[in-house]
Amino acid sequence: MYKLKYILLVNILVAFIALGFNNIHTEMQKGKSQPNISSKEENSSNGEQKEVKQINAQVKGYTFEESVKEAELIARVKINSTGGEVGGNLPKTIFDSTVQEIYKGKNSLNGKGSIKILQAGTDEVVVNNIEPFQKGDELLLFLNEARNKDNTYWILGEYSNYYEVKDNEIVKKNFASESLKDISKEVKKKEISIQGLNKEVEKVQQHFEKDTFIIELKKEIKKQQ
Repeated sequence: MYKLKYILLVNILVAFIALGFNNIHTEMQKGKSQPNISSKEENSSNGEQKEVKQINAQVKGYTFEESVKEAELIARVKINSTGGEVGGNLPKTIFDSTVQEIYKGKNSLNGKGSIKILQAGTDEVVVNNIEPFQKGDELLLFLNEARNKDNTYWILGEYSNYYEVKDNEIVKKNFASESLKDISKEVKKKEISIQGLNKEVEKVQQHFEKDTFIIELKKEIKKQQ
């Protein structure tokens, strides 16, 4: 009788142990099926700023004379909105823009009053600490048409060839042109805040009287015709 009770107690104990291991195994399986939440997703859900990647890229620079010669289209444009992104080794953002004035390459537009412009960098990738274009920006750009991209243009010299139009002034962003030093009003440095970097970046800016710059541009275009 005692032996029978002992065997029964052992069987009950084995059953409890087996049940416990089964529950542990089940919980482990449930844990494996749950999605892993990355730190970026957690930051985003908490309303914190997303982490951005930084790329330092070398881009061929162009003198003012070379820019006039190599550009298929030289135009003053106004940025309207973003129209998507393009991936690759150097990710880019597509900006929809309205053409305000054309100085070279009128025939390349085929009568269209708006174009798409590619700028290096995206919301998650900052290239060479360059600030992205913003809606309402008015720019004078030296452009070439992108391959297999209808009515889409890339900037000759990328970030080294940005000109911002501000009222009666034109500002060459990020770099100063040695070719244009005789007509520039001043060259000065400016601290620029770039979203996602949490720091200010010092940039060189070259300032011109708008009319003086346009006269020089038209003179160079005519000279090369």
